[in-house]
Amino acid sequence: MLAEKSLIEITDDGYIKMHFLVEQTAREIERQESLVQRPLGRRVLWDPTEVYEELRRNRDNESMACMALHMCEMPDELYLDGYAKNDQNSLKFLKVHRHSDHVEPTLHFMSDDKDLLSLKLRLLHWDAFPLTDFSLRFRPLGLVEVSLRYSNLTSLMKGTKWLLHLRRLDLTGSKNLEQLPDLSHAVKLEELITQGCKRLKRIPESISNLTSLTTLDVSDYDELTSYHITIKEFTGRSWQIVLYFLSNEVEMSFPK
Repeated sequence: MLAEKSLIEITDDGYIKMHFLVEQTAREIERQESLVQRPLGRRVLWDPTEVYEELRRNRDNESMACMALHMCEMPDELYLDGYAKNDQNSLKFLKVHRHSDHVEPTLHFMSDDKDLLSLKLRLLHWDAFPLTDFSLRFRPLGLVEVSLRYSNLTSLMKGTKWLLHLRRLDLTGSKNLEQLPDLSHAVKLEELITQGCKRLKRIPESISNLTSLTTLDVSDYDELTSYHITIKEFTGRSWQIVLYFLSNEVEMSFPK
């Protein structure tokens, strides 16, 4: 209905675009509603200065559901030292991004504190993610998309329950990443991107069971020279991907 009224545009590849004036109007409505209904906390934050001040004040804001921060537009560097406890945090959408040519991140953790990462997250997008691993307490069960491009991670979250609803996992350029979890529970995964993860030595063989997978990018590897991946058309109405893990051949088929 929104598309029919020209309030949004849905592209052929499934993205939703909104006209600039509609976006500005929606933001102003959200701002005014917050002043009246939630004077002590905002539900959505996107302005770099406002996000900076919210994080700098280290204030609990249990009503916040969405935070988007463009690090390149922050007024100054910021070092986080504690935040609202993640079992009380209502944040569902977290996007911390930067320009691709912006080398140094401007948002840091002073300690090993990871409480900014809400257990209710559905979108976790953080360019140049500064931590090397996740807290054992961080068990988000509703994650749909994880994008941690150029992160410092050496491993991902423990366990497999966080994979149940995951559709997209992008770890591009995470050069210290050494291993991926068992992906057998990621039954909804559509995109797996590990381009440039130079220390990653293997892709889990459980990937052969991911019938929803449409994009697999394992390019620019140093340690995957012994693996061979071929994609070929299979008889009938399906495609077959054959992955060779050393001496073991693993096959995966899915509908066209």
